[in-house]
Amino acid sequence: MPLASSAASCVTSPPPTISQRVLNYSKHKEAPQGRNLLPWDSTETGNNANSTSLTLEDSGNLVYGDWQSFNHPTDTILPNQTMNGSKGTTFSQSKNGKFKLVDWKSLVFRSSSYWSTGNAFIMLEPTGMVTLETGATLISSDFGEENKLRRLTLDNDGNLRIYSFDRRANELSVVWLAVHETCTVHGTSGDNAICINDASNSDLTYCVCPPGFKLNASDHESYSCEMKTPWKNNGKTKFLRLDYVNFTGGSNQTDLKVENFSICQSKCLADQNCKGFGFKYDGKGYCMLQNCNRLAFGYWSPGTEIAFFLRVGSETDESNFTGMTSLFETVCDVTISLPELPDESNTEDRNIVIICTLFAAELTSGVVFFWGFLKKYIKYRDMARSFGLEFLPAGGPKRFTYAELKAATSNFSNPIGRGGFGDVYKGELADHRVVAVKCLKTVTGGDAEFWAEVTIIARMHHLNLVRLWGFCAEKGQRILVYEYVPNGSLDKYLFPASQGPSLDKIVEIYPRNTDVPKPILDWNIQYRIALGVARAIAYLHEECLEWVLHCDIKPENILLGDDFCPKISDRIGKAEEKGRHG
Repeated sequence: MPLASSAASCVTSPPPTISQRVLNYSKHKEAPQGRNLLPWDSTETGNNANSTSLTLEDSGNLVYGDWQSFNHPTDTILPNQTMNGSKGTTFSQSKNGKFKLVDWKSLVFRSSSYWSTGNAFIMLEPTGMVTLETGATLISSDFGEENKLRRLTLDNDGNLRIYSFDRRANELSVVWLAVHETCTVHGTSGDNAICINDASNSDLTYCVCPPGFKLNASDHESYSCEMKTPWKNNGKTKFLRLDYVNFTGGSNQTDLKVENFSICQSKCLADQNCKGFGFKYDGKGYCMLQNCNRLAFGYWSPGTEIAFFLRVGSETDESNFTGMTSLFETVCDVTISLPELPDESNTEDRNIVIICTLFAAELTSGVVFFWGFLKKYIKYRDMARSFGLEFLPAGGPKRFTYAELKAATSNFSNPIGRGGFGDVYKGELADHRVVAVKCLKTVTGGDAEFWAEVTIIARMHHLNLVRLWGFCAEKGQRILVYEYVPNGSLDKYLFPASQGPSLDKIVEIYPRNTDVPKPILDWNIQYRIALGVARAIAYLHEECLEWVLHCDIKPENILLGDDFCPKISDRIGKAEEKGRHG
């Protein structure tokens, strides 16, 4: 195995402290007999004038003169290793030799292909992106993340995966794979067997024999099955229905388009070599005949949309692959006996009077209780309207008292911003949450407008919107309690410190040295900020229960969190609510 594959599978080792390692070996014109893989003799070393350097590069490529390991791929491909057309090599092979990536675009078991991209792989980029020959790309789930070591490997189970090693967490994980249903990989199950992928089982992938078959004990390489009672030509046979089962191989598999199910069945009965047929109940008449001596690459999956009808002899086995196409037996025998009628008595009139009296009493009490409930409801509804409580959804922002916010902000002694709508103070709640307390000076439109704005913000929950934790509305005070965003607004990072703020933005106050310039944001962070702001705007315009127009998107109203995650703020007095059908 070339050293490129070994290096890729050992990414847990710490990186070297220098750029490359160099070993000197005596060069021969031809590789010694029995050592035709590498063009050197490791038994002879020296430092004479004819020696050639054996170099292991940072990329994992082992170079010796004109020979390099990247031109001899095995089961593992490293970043920047060219795949398509490298020195005439057109495939990568798994360690067990069963599976190949032929022409760098098709996964093949023996001569049977079970996955293909249509475009040949060119190179695995260090960022986790695979480039294809037409310019198309495949992207891993951790694309672009730094401090990751990646490799593309054709594993022994026939699946092609991209592995990513996180050097900080010391963890190896799969970030891309070609085949999502393992059972569809050819060779997972043996002849006449069915592969099942079931998350409820401890072994996610396992094989079973279909009804009428038993395990082939003579096959020690794979899980294969054989008929319990082989049926002979012109013998009596029947079909067992296997829902969601498909056999995708066989040298003589025939795909037909027929008018109905009966025609597909009759064509299989007419051929003594037909082991079964598959049929789709989609109205298109898809019929697949298995005219071969074995059923290959069988698997169960609801995604197949196929019912396979297995041909067996005089077997008593019943199919357990019923899916949802069979009716369950839900009728059971129940014996019902009615009591005999009692003898007539003189107490009949008395019983009727008692029943009528009880009914009248229950009806009267029900009316009284309903009237009391209605009066209470009207009373509390009026109270709720007077305090604005009916606007708040269940689980919405908390209503704080003025005393609580006064204690949280140390009597409003730590201002962090001032603006046209009011002052902002930093505080800490009783549960140790750090918050920004915004004391509104005046609210346009009065209390009704204030409650309407609070209701709009309470309905919005998004990662890129500043979260409203609560509010205070007492003693003539109108206060909003937001989550605290530590890195301030975006304009401090985009514009010089000498540039004056706009008239309606919040002016941030920094208790320490205000002359220290903010760091310049690199393009990656600026891209993340722009993407987050776009997601927030899309949420306001398209995904809210009520459409909301912010009307004032600018750097001063975009706050940055610890990881520079953008959060849009300052929606009070600026947001405009639009109905879904308005």
